[in-house]
Amino acid sequence: IFSTPHNLDGIEDIFDKVFFNKHSNYNKTEIIAINVHLFISMVPLHSDRPDRQLAMILNAKRLYNKLLNILERKGD
Repeated sequence: IFSTPHNLDGIEDIFDKVFFNKHSNYNKTEIIAINVHLFISMVPLHSDRPDRQLAMILNAKRLYNKLLNILERKGD
């Protein structure tokens, strides 16, 4: 339904290098989990725009899948 920019992976890589490096106190897993909750909580606030609600649900699902992948890699 929604397309992502071709360079999204490159942008995410740069973001990760800046905020989730060995000198950082940020926890990527926790931040992604918080963002999943954030997008889900915004759905009822946008009842006037079903298209935005769908985008928020799909973004929450994308982030949740990313979170699961991170957690699975940590379990290996």
